Amino acid sequence: NTQVAQELTNIKSNKLGKDGEYHINTQVAQELTNIKSNKLGKVCRLYLFYSDNKPIHIGISRNVLERIRQHIVRPSQLQSSLTYLIARTKHEDTTGKLFYKERNKFPYEKYRKNIQEEMRDKWKIKIITETDAYKKHYFEIFLAVKLKTKGNSFETH
Repeated sequence: NTQVAQELTNIKSNKLGKDGEYHINTQVAQELTNIKSNKLGKVCRLYLFYSDNKPIHIGISRNVLERIRQHIVRPSQLQSSLTYLIARTKHEDTTGKLFYKERNKFPYEKYRKNIQEEMRDKWKIKIITETDAYKKHYFEIFLAVKLKTKGNSFETH
C-alpha cells in the first residue's frame, strides 16, 4: 500500500537521518528482511522504541536500519538482544525464577515470535540525530535513565 511504500522509500533513501517517528509494521519489517544488508546503507543514529507512548528501549547503531531489522525479525538471540531481554523477563515473570544459566540454554524460541510480532504490529520507533559522538553516547544513557526504559540493561556497555 502507499503508506508502506512511503516508509520503505524513507528507509532506503536514508530519510531516517531526519528526526522523526516511524511505525514499523509487518509489511515494512518483511521488506527490511528482503533487502540485503549492503543495500540498506549506513545511517548512524540514536533510536527509541516505544509503545502506547511509553518508551521501551533506546539504542545507538552505526547502521540503524540493520539494527532495527535485527530487533524485529532476526531469529538469533545474539543479534536481537532486546528481544532476548524481553523474553527473559517474561520467562522469569511466568516461572517466578531468575534465569542464571548460559544464554544459549534459554528457551528463546518459546517467546521470540510473539515478541517480535508485537514489536512490528504495535511499537513505533523514533530516530534521533546527533552528530557529536560524545553527546550521542551521553544521550543514550541519559534518556534511558530519564525515561526509565525497561529494555536497557547496559550489561554490554
